[in-house]
Amino acid sequence: MPAAERPPRTAAFDALFVEGLRAQARISATTLRWEFDPAAVPEARRLAALEAACCSFFTFDFDGSTVDVTVPAERSAVLDALQARAGR
Repeated sequence: MPAAERPPRTAAFDALFVEGLRAQARISATTLRWEFDPAAVPEARRLAALEAACCSFFTFDFDGSTVDVTVPAERSAVLDALQARAGR
């Protein structure tokens, strides 16, 4: 992702986490599960699509208002950072 796009994307994820994230759980070393308020799901889907397009190692699997975020084992540190950011 170009450096200029990082701050706005980070801010959009931060807003989503504050306004719409209801719970998160680490399912495995490579999978994080988020539960969103149903009203936040369209924004979560939009951001997931943007993130997957720029960082193809991410997989976002939506089931209603729940999403499993999965990465390959060699990218688990990225998932650690995302979990920490969402937990603030």
